[in-house]
Amino acid sequence: MSNFFDIIGHKNNLDLLYKSAINNKILNAYLFYGEKGVGKYTIAKKYAKLLNCLNKTDDFCDECVVCYQINNNIFPDVYIIQPTPENIVIEGMENIVKNKDDLIKPIKKQIVVDDIDKLSKQFSYKKYNSRYRIGIIDESDKMNINAA
Repeated sequence: MSNFFDIIGHKNNLDLLYKSAINNKILNAYLFYGEKGVGKYTIAKKYAKLLNCLNKTDDFCDECVVCYQINNNIFPDVYIIQPTPENIVIEGMENIVKNKDDLIKPIKKQIVVDDIDKLSKQFSYKKYNSRYRIGIIDESDKMNINAA
């Protein structure tokens, strides 16, 4: 079973987040900053479970339906935005290339303004089934200029 303090090397940050959740002093936004692979996304998802777990005592249970749905990215009140590759189609080459997939060339992964608009719209609706509604923007450095 996983718990909130499983992540190594972030004791002070985890303590701060844990105390805010236990004392019901949740801020409107948190920015997790650091190198790729240090656990920012994992901490954000664990914090979402800590805030919304149905069986929470001192930690999330990782067994209730809320924890299960957050683990599987299907909880309706936790919105996750991740960079997606945009595709372009090379026009005028349809008759030359045998494999149509060769006509599609992926561009760099990015978060576009439509993604941010969808997140804003989701936050305008009433909460579905939770104590807190949470938006996680994974790899926010991948926002294009319009989304930022």
